Amino acid sequence: MKKTLLLFTCVLGIGLMSAPLNAAPQAKKYQVTGIVLSVDDAKIVVKKGDETWEINRSDKMKINGGEAGDIKPGVKVTIFYSMEAAKVELKGGAAE
Repeated sequence: MKKTLLLFTCVLGIGLMSAPLNAAPQAKKYQVTGIVLSVDDAKIVVKKGDETWEINRSDKMKINGGEAGDIKPGVKVTIFYSMEAAKVELKGGAAE
């Protein structure tokens, strides 16, 4: 019985130690599908219905089903993105 309890404790301890210590929650992920209007080194502009979307490009951006040169005006794409705060301005006291 002691060996079983010791084994269980060791396995549990190893499992807890191997869990990521910095497992911070990730931002919600979104996607937009539309026709590319323009593309440059900084952003991709996509038309979805009556709306125009400007999505900033990232150095970490991956391209599935082609290469960077394949993203050009007229091509239909789906862009996966998340929102990131660049600046926060406080506007007075605490909310009631």
